[in-house]
Amino acid sequence: MDFNLACFSDYEASFLALAEAVEPWEGSAKPVLSAMPLFLCLYGENGLTPEAEFEALEVLQSVYEQTPERVMKLEIEASNHYWQETILFLLP
Repeated sequence: MDFNLACFSDYEASFLALAEAVEPWEGSAKPVLSAMPLFLCLYGENGLTPEAEFEALEVLQSVYEQTPERVMKLEIEASNHYWQETILFLLP
């Protein structure tokens, strides 16, 4: 989502609230996100309309409430600490 949009602060707050509760990915290899049923980046381009991003976030929240082990997060940080990304994803 474009962080310049007025609705971004609501998206960011909802995303971060869910990310706080979700367990981090602990696998030795990074997951193949394109193989997951759903994933969302906090700051990256998701290729969705803002409305669709909010809907996807609601799906992740709903699944987390029912089966929290199916929703994971991946934290990515560049070695210079300049760039960070959090990705929430749904396991198949």
